[in-house]
Amino acid sequence: MTSSLTIFDQITSKDIVNKPFPHAVVVNALPQVLVEQLITSRPPLGQVAAAYSHAQRPAGQIFAEPGEKIHLRSAQILSDQFASDSWKNLVKQYLQASELKKLLTAFAPSITTEYPHLESEWGKISQWEIGQRYVDTADDFVLLADVQLSYHAPSPSRMVAERGPHLKITNKLLVCHYFLKLPEDTALGGDLLLYELLDNAALQYGKDQQVLNTESLKLSRCIEYRANTAAAFLNTQRSVQAFAEHGGTDYPSLYMNIVLEFAEPLFSL
Repeated sequence: MTSSLTIFDQITSKDIVNKPFPHAVVVNALPQVLVEQLITSRPPLGQVAAAYSHAQRPAGQIFAEPGEKIHLRSAQILSDQFASDSWKNLVKQYLQASELKKLLTAFAPSITTEYPHLESEWGKISQWEIGQRYVDTADDFVLLADVQLSYHAPSPSRMVAERGPHLKITNKLLVCHYFLKLPEDTALGGDLLLYELLDNAALQYGKDQQVLNTESLKLSRCIEYRANTAAAFLNTQRSVQAFAEHGGTDYPSLYMNIVLEFAEPLFSL
């Protein structure tokens, strides 16, 4: 089952909030029956971890450590037998260029303001060709998209964050998180935190673009981690964000992660 009204149908340029950086939030984004289908038919956590190639785990353990983040790529969801029809249909829907261009259109004024050179290099935003990440190549498309299923490992005994305030990889243009908090998960935390820079501070970065001088940041917005909420944002030099600590529960954080990226960096650190 797919929804006739999509997440991106509910984001227009007038819905974009510019502080602390361009972003939009959609509450109750999809029909509740679809939300329940996605949650109940989610791929088993152990199989997702086994398919995630970047992590080195001790033998017999699903996760290396509490809070570890793992992704199942769209190419894997569409090919693996353990993904349900609900998930495959959703991924196919949000990989369509016509769907992704709704998001591009909504953020087009912000993209033009932030990156005025892009249209001179790649043509009008509305004409950008979009392929699938890990399937297509950047030689044939302006942008590559991925629709991932993402888990953060549970932490029963303590609060833990996957990482602190950070920037996304610098070739990512747009990111959209669609939260699917499990109904059994009554723990607090896991919210998406957006930060602003104090007095145009010069940030210092460590591993994975994490901000080292966090005293130069101020929390600007907290987007609650709850099922059926979506948050999309433009990646810029000031788009510092993080997921809040989540713990004291046996349940992982769960969300759909949609990304649009260029082959080359949009900015440098």
